[in-house]
Amino acid sequence: MTGASPVDINHCRELAMQAGGVFEFTSRYMPARQLEVLLPLYALRQAVTTIPFSGVDDSVKWAKLKWWSEELLADPASPGRHPVLRALQTSGGKIISN
Repeated sequence: MTGASPVDINHCRELAMQAGGVFEFTSRYMPARQLEVLLPLYALRQAVTTIPFSGVDDSVKWAKLKWWSEELLADPASPGRHPVLRALQTSGGKIISN
């Protein structure tokens, strides 16, 4: 991946490439450049969408979702960003706005 650190990429792989998962299987057929863009995006999806199904108290779930919402709105250039968001920022994907 262009610009993303190996630590950030490994974190994305751990989240997105779960053995037997759909993304892990379908990624085998993606061109490398497409995988570079989709890996951090899918890792973000996994990180956020699994929160409601986790086995923790609802207050913890809400706190985690609130943290993610704030993290997504934070300055993209901030060095303290989550590894998935740092990888997403450097992936070359485009933000689509309506």
